[in-house]
Amino acid sequence: EIYSFMGARDAMRAAVARVDKSKVTERRLSRSFRFGREIAAVANSLLRLKGETAPVLGAAREAGDARTPRRPPPLLERSETRSADETVPLEPSSETIDALCEAVRAETAAGAVKMVANTYAALKAHAPARDPSEKGRYVSRRFERRSQLVVLCRSNASVFEAAEMIHGFPGATLGIVGGTQSLRLEQLMDVYRLATYACEEDLLEISDKYVATFAKKELAFLQAASEEERRARDRLGILRRQSQLSDDKEMQMKLGIVARLGSNLPGIVDDMIKRCVDPKRHESAHFLLSTAHKVKGLEYPSVLLWHDFVDVGGIRRRGARYFAETNDGFGGTGSEEVDSDEINLLYVAATRAKRELFLPDFV
Repeated sequence: EIYSFMGARDAMRAAVARVDKSKVTERRLSRSFRFGREIAAVANSLLRLKGETAPVLGAAREAGDARTPRRPPPLLERSETRSADETVPLEPSSETIDALCEAVRAETAAGAVKMVANTYAALKAHAPARDPSEKGRYVSRRFERRSQLVVLCRSNASVFEAAEMIHGFPGATLGIVGGTQSLRLEQLMDVYRLATYACEEDLLEISDKYVATFAKKELAFLQAASEEERRARDRLGILRRQSQLSDDKEMQMKLGIVARLGSNLPGIVDDMIKRCVDPKRHESAHFLLSTAHKVKGLEYPSVLLWHDFVDVGGIRRRGARYFAETNDGFGGTGSEEVDSDEINLLYVAATRAKRELFLPDFV
């Protein structure tokens, strides 16, 4: 379940709770023909965290051979499945670790799952390059044919962040699931207007109802403040404090975007809108951007997960609840509860990939 924040509930579980368990027969759909064993291993690591004991079986076939399942890289197999002569030590000595790491890099270069330490570099690898044989035409850097990369984010603000990064790639086109209106760009521009207004008329142009409430407070301040107080004013201060008090991550990211881009923001937004292809032509875009919520039930050949998903590395399960380790900044540690929907959402995002899955290095 990934929509409990909207009041959704697991209908099947609720129904089973009202029926005599002796009359219930459980059937598990544990085999997926969408992806192979490597992506299935990522899915199973998340299922284990949730306490699931039945693994997902990746049953996708090798490209060009409908009968042969994809084999995982040999160095990533369990050592007991290999002969004594081939066994790789689980804890290699310091003398062999460099050679082993180099071998792992070489053997996983074409693997289905890739860890991404530099998101910009991963996007750049999929950005188009100008074809010298045909003036004005852009072609994929990675493949002879066009290869689309699907970028999945947790939030709409992160979708904008990804689009902003792609903005720097000449010739790159975008598809945004749900259209640019799903990013609420007008609200973002209203936050920008609140931060940069030159006169009261600029504040009156703010149309977003939420941002307009803060514009009214700003108008009241202007009418009573001296010139010196106006110059020292933090125009986004009230909005920033409110977003922190309500833990509004979307608004906090938009405030960060406005602070980071400043006067460049209007131009970037205009360029982003121009680069976006019509929803009916999403398959023609170099990059397809979406939140994970919007792509549940869909599948794509190549998927990159943005770095705004929950870091599952530090999550521990206690009964039916999940907790992440925290650091108070003074050497002390604690824990905070993590909504199970966050883990479910990461599972949904990771299992959209058919051929390639690019993971943040903290997953």
